[in-house]
Amino acid sequence: MGSVLPAVISLSILVNGKRPIRCRCSRLETHQGIFYSENSHEKQQPILHFSKAEEIFRNCCLPSEQGSLLCSILVVSGFVKEKLCGGERHRFFNFAGPGRGLFIETESDLPHGSGLGSSSILAGALLSSLYKLVGYPQLTEDQLIRQVLRIEQLHTSGGGWQDQLGGCIVGGAKIGWIEPLGSRKCFWRSVQLGGELINQFSKRLVLLYTGKTRLAKTLLRQVLLSWARQEPQILSTVEGLANGAWKAEKMLKEGN
Repeated sequence: MGSVLPAVISLSILVNGKRPIRCRCSRLETHQGIFYSENSHEKQQPILHFSKAEEIFRNCCLPSEQGSLLCSILVVSGFVKEKLCGGERHRFFNFAGPGRGLFIETESDLPHGSGLGSSSILAGALLSSLYKLVGYPQLTEDQLIRQVLRIEQLHTSGGGWQDQLGGCIVGGAKIGWIEPLGSRKCFWRSVQLGGELINQFSKRLVLLYTGKTRLAKTLLRQVLLSWARQEPQILSTVEGLANGAWKAEKMLKEGN
């Protein structure tokens, strides 16, 4: 890619005047285990009950199963753990404080697989909510980006850092990039929109759903294979996208 830093520009928006992804976590005094209520794109799913930690470990890497993303979050965050005792795996719930269980609710106004990064944003929202519920120190922005990346790797859904950067950190426009050497940490900064851009976006931006599902895991497999082969088309495409991100940042600042 020459001297161009890999970069992505993102814009977090409200959908119909509200945040399209929401979650709530609460303790249960009398019921044991984890209960999960999912309302996705105006479709209420049956409430799931995970009574054993083993169920969560079994579900966490099956992205086609309902509640699997939540299971990945619970494993990565340490709310369920496993230890070796006498050569056998012992899996158990690990959330301190009052109550015997958790009730977790999520709502999404976006269709599954819409290509808008909703799973990454939902993972970040749930992670922050769970940490707050049990009194853990809140994650820094960098920690949140890396934890969501770990969740998606365990979930086997692919993905990277760009979606949680776009939707979990601060509002508005942001540009993120990776330095070529060192820890491969994600760097980012907010992009101040110049002129009347915010008003113009609000008047003209339309979110249209095609009805087609686009999963990162499916796309990523072919992209990574092409990158490993250093195919000219993928190299030029990635460089073009990075160039476009840096140019877009400049134009947004100028109000164009």
